[in-house]
Amino acid sequence: AGQLGVKEIKHEGWQNYIRHFPTMKVVMIGRDPMDVYISYFKRWQRKTIAWRGPFDPERVAEFYMRQFRMQIALIERADSMTVRYEDICRNPELLADIKEFVQSPIPGLGEIGAFVSTHEFRKDEHTIHGAQVTSESIFRWKDEKNQDLLRAARRFCDRMQHYNQFWGYEHKVA
Repeated sequence: AGQLGVKEIKHEGWQNYIRHFPTMKVVMIGRDPMDVYISYFKRWQRKTIAWRGPFDPERVAEFYMRQFRMQIALIERADSMTVRYEDICRNPELLADIKEFVQSPIPGLGEIGAFVSTHEFRKDEHTIHGAQVTSESIFRWKDEKNQDLLRAARRFCDRMQHYNQFWGYEHKVA
């Protein structure tokens, strides 16, 4: 393949990518931790993610901080670009910058959402976004009605301090 993209949430084994693709480019994307928790929680409720043991903000934060440490290690080892998810969603022109960074030969934006449209556990994303970049999934926490879930997302976010600092997320307690 002339170009291959991989979307990962779990970064165990990232060293294998480096070993097999030593000149690869990495676009590391961060997302608002409040939205991360709410999204992950709802996927856990629908049983579309594998999670062992109790699901609570402390355990999820421990998992995500472990992933974040691996993200940092990968960023340090590969030719990398960091972008926030919300920035891409609000400014789709950033996709041109990403394409330039990875030296993509694909004309236009390619097939956005092609995989999720066919994947049983991700079809809901295609229903929301179709084949385009939208801002429908950003700042979901601001409209979340479930106060218990919001409190849990806040606890999660509070445990993600290094992540928040790195990506520039700042949540003020209302």
